[in-house]
Amino acid sequence: MRPLVVVAALLTALAVPTQATAASPPIEPADVQASRAFMTEFGVAPEVQDRLLNKGLAGGLNDADVRGAKPVSVTNEARGGSAVTISTYADGSIGVVERELPRVVKPGGATTFSVTGCRVVGGSGWASYTNCKVHYRTTIFSYGFYANFTTTTSWDSISSVGSPFFTYAVGHNYESHQLRILKGVESASEPAHAELAIIYNVAAGIGGQVTKGVRLKVGGNQYWQENS
Repeated sequence: MRPLVVVAALLTALAVPTQATAASPPIEPADVQASRAFMTEFGVAPEVQDRLLNKGLAGGLNDADVRGAKPVSVTNEARGGSAVTISTYADGSIGVVERELPRVVKPGGATTFSVTGCRVVGGSGWASYTNCKVHYRTTIFSYGFYANFTTTTSWDSISSVGSPFFTYAVGHNYESHQLRILKGVESASEPAHAELAIIYNVAAGIGGQVTKGVRLKVGGNQYWQENS
């Protein structure tokens, strides 16, 4: 029997291209403070933090934000209810992909309103994930969204995405974003996937824009994240 997909009330059935008008970017000092807290949490030395932040404030990108840059090390660990993958680059910058660990809910044991955060209901050969966070952070940017998806022994799917968030952007101002499901159901050659794509303006007076993003992919009875 095909699984029933649980859909969180806070998420839209399918997000459409959106430009934020109510949420202006936070002031630069708050962004720097948030970035420092992130780097301190993951062990970046204060002098390295200064160098990385100064580059970001000047409108530059650290290695963690350069498309195609290869990390010198990658580690995996659990922190605060999430599984995180920490990539460290040659200049000392880091990129952290966070996959929220779901809370298991027994079928019929709770409604979608009685449990907060990412949760999963499963049965024989299937699992339905609700309100799970997709989050990517670097020394300059922090952004993500929430998603509902289902894994089965035969096919996987993404039912909805929503609630995008933009925590900080050092030296860059948020311009617009597009959050969409690019492929709702996996095929034999490709997983289901959804993407948050964001445009930032360089705020250091030198002009230009930067496009960043994070993707959720669901296929082969598992799920993972990618960033760009």
